[in-house]
Amino acid sequence: MLNFAQRHRKCLVISENWLVGSRHSQNLWNLLDGMLSVLCNVLDLKLMRPTIVAVVGGVALCLQAHASLYTYDSGTLNTAIPDATVVDGNNVYHGINFSTVPAPSGIYGIISDVTVTLNISGGYNGDLYGYLILGNTPGTSPQITLLNRVGLTVDNTDGYGNTGFAITLSDAGTAGLHLYQEHGGELTGQLTGTWQPDSGDATFNSVFYGQNPNNTWTLFLEDESPGGQSTLISWSLDVTAVPEPVNVALAIFGVLFAGFGLGRRFCARSRQ
Repeated sequence: MLNFAQRHRKCLVISENWLVGSRHSQNLWNLLDGMLSVLCNVLDLKLMRPTIVAVVGGVALCLQAHASLYTYDSGTLNTAIPDATVVDGNNVYHGINFSTVPAPSGIYGIISDVTVTLNISGGYNGDLYGYLILGNTPGTSPQITLLNRVGLTVDNTDGYGNTGFAITLSDAGTAGLHLYQEHGGELTGQLTGTWQPDSGDATFNSVFYGQNPNNTWTLFLEDESPGGQSTLISWSLDVTAVPEPVNVALAIFGVLFAGFGLGRRFCARSRQ
């Protein structure tokens, strides 16, 4: 016969099928674990089955019903990224902003995932710098570097000479973008594939997780070396939002109490 701890862990393991794999899920998992620990003070073996059903059903319904995806697609822009100029022997940069218009609104929940696609032609990839920012206050608003003069190293002061990007940037990318030629990326022409942003240790998750997605998102691009002309053909943004863990946990907690009540009624009838 399963003891108290074994029954509790069995319940959690079954529920875990819906919870593993993301920072949001881990937060929710911790809340549920604590709540179930409290509930187990009043649960006995006969009530375990309806409790498991309540947990599994509650998690599935809450997570599947409320996750939402916001997609912004710029359409065809064909906008030149201003080339750097030389003034008194120094490079002068002329960046350009591309914002989501209109700004997203009415998205329920907090950010759990972000991906960006870039379609850039011409120029030299190693010249380009770019970032994505949520909000309108550089230095304060959440911001992540997307391009940082790819290929630039102590031994290669020009960066990569590819002409363009047709890529998706995601935390689940093949490898970091900065040295893509060392990870199977094209040596000439447009770079393709899915890559992690050129942001050092920062990730989309570490920068944007838990933020309110209902604000202006802006892509900033600039050319930091004279010579060659890059053009932004188009770009797009996908933002996944989920309910805050505490709200989901409270909903599931309510389902658990309902399951507990049904279990008590079932056991009372079985004793008659």
